[in-house]
Amino acid sequence: MSEETPEEEVAHPRAIELLETQDSFAAIQSLESVGNPLEVTDAFTQTVMDLYWKKQNLAGCIAIARAGIQYALHASPVVGAEDEESGIKLRRAARAISYNLSSFAWLGWDDPDFEITNSEVQIGLDAARASLRLVEELDEDKISRSRAHWMLAAQLLATGSYEEAQAEFEKSAGYASTAEAAGEKLLAEGFICICQLADTEKKGSAEESLKEVLTKLESVEDGSFFAGQLEAAKRVFFGE
Repeated sequence: MSEETPEEEVAHPRAIELLETQDSFAAIQSLESVGNPLEVTDAFTQTVMDLYWKKQNLAGCIAIARAGIQYALHASPVVGAEDEESGIKLRRAARAISYNLSSFAWLGWDDPDFEITNSEVQIGLDAARASLRLVEELDEDKISRSRAHWMLAAQLLATGSYEEAQAEFEKSAGYASTAEAAGEKLLAEGFICICQLADTEKKGSAEESLKEVLTKLESVEDGSFFAGQLEAAKRVFFGE
């Protein structure tokens, strides 16, 4: 991943330098001093992305993301008391960072560049819960709700909570259907099949249903990308 985005092109190099040469608290302090709350939150957002994609530093990414989420949530009611729109923007930024953090800490990508620990799985699950809560509080659109439920479901799958995960994937599929997002609906349906692989009585039919989903994905936008997600997750969680 780093070959496509040179390491020197990070958005806030000072913060990343402090993270690498001192500690995460120095980096956080640096980011909190960049400007007004919206600018600070944007700095946190960009640094999180850079740490993951350009530096491949998941531990640092987690530290900065959690600090950024907390900063945005703390600043939101203060800023919102004078400027409601800006307060909402801060909460939306916290939601976005939460979602990204959960995605980055998910086992199911089967990414050889990252080894996700059990502690990081729990951090990802917590971030997914925060993302969904904020989506609901902000009354976001159907596709945002679908993705938030999908992310929570994915993290529940990673913890082995198959029934809970399936229930969340079903909600994700429902919202995707309402949003007329055919690919994301099929993705969620495919993950329902993956959850059912844990049940020996349903495994055979789940395998067949998953094959049908993969076939349907061949004819939708981004279908090959979604199919790859399903195949990777099946390999990670069931070794097949």
